[in-house]
Amino acid sequence: MSDFSIGIDAKSLNSHHVSEFEDSNEFFLVRRGQTFTLNVETSDSSLLLDQFYPKDVYLVYPQGGTSTTLLIAAKSFRMTSRKATTLSITVTLDPRSTPIASPAKISVIIEQAKGPVRRRRSSTGDDSASKLAAIESEERTFSILSDKEMVVLFNPWCKEDLVYMEGEDRLKEYVMRERGRIWWGGKASRAWYFGQFEPQCLLALIEIMKDVRMEDRVSPISIARVLSYRVNDKVLEGNWSGDYSGGSTPTSWTGSAKILNKFVQSAQVVKYGQCWVFSGLLTTLCRTAGIACRSVTNYVSAHDAKNTDRKELEMTGGYNRVVDVYLDEKGNVLDDVTNDSTWYLIMLE
Repeated sequence: MSDFSIGIDAKSLNSHHVSEFEDSNEFFLVRRGQTFTLNVETSDSSLLLDQFYPKDVYLVYPQGGTSTTLLIAAKSFRMTSRKATTLSITVTLDPRSTPIASPAKISVIIEQAKGPVRRRRSSTGDDSASKLAAIESEERTFSILSDKEMVVLFNPWCKEDLVYMEGEDRLKEYVMRERGRIWWGGKASRAWYFGQFEPQCLLALIEIMKDVRMEDRVSPISIARVLSYRVNDKVLEGNWSGDYSGGSTPTSWTGSAKILNKFVQSAQVVKYGQCWVFSGLLTTLCRTAGIACRSVTNYVSAHDAKNTDRKELEMTGGYNRVVDVYLDEKGNVLDDVTNDSTWYLIMLE
């Protein structure tokens, strides 16, 4: 109803570790399993909220361009204070079943306590308006929907959440750290700006996930698989040809935020990237979602070339699991007989 509004007490979000998200005023950001305080306020000069109490709290998710919605009930809620114009409610979202990265409206149902109805003194000076009425209220229940949407994230600080990670140092490194280094090439490293708290990273996460079913948004395993696939399919195009016309060379990228900003602005696949760029992007998106992760480099990765040896063919299904390098008596590689292809592979852990 237009006479009501729903807001969040900013102090109650201190334990959610979301203050690092830049320019996130478009959404309420919370982590599931962590309590926060909703403030229901009224602009109706005659209505007193200290006569009401919360009956239900839901998240209302739209369902893919249809008129239907999905209601997800809060795990728990309780009234913490009642004033004439404000009703404060402490809420906790279930750390195992609340979907993440999907904007949802907040629905609060409040009910009037039974008994006589008290209203404020009339601005016209009519004292009778301030007296207790000896009649029951005709409308005892209000269903209130927030104007602003909420986005829920995984909570690696919550033991009940599957992404839980013990140790504040590890959380700072694998969830909160925005800058790092990715090892590549001849065992050298390059600086990388993950930038997981940049506004375009959150928007990119929401865009990438927009058609993912709600039941698949609950598990971090499902989310990691979706992101791993869609970073390659929807966000960034790989190119190892050496011809990068029509795009950027993979070595020109120094961070994820610029790539994701370009993806959000253009709504098209960004050109071009190679393994370390994909790894940096996936690290960023997982950290934005609240999944602890890091970029890992593996050197001397064997090419999945077909093996023609019959015995090995039966054992491996046709792909070699070893790297054969032939050397002369001085230790030099014999290129004419060394046919196995290797590279350095950069992935996410």
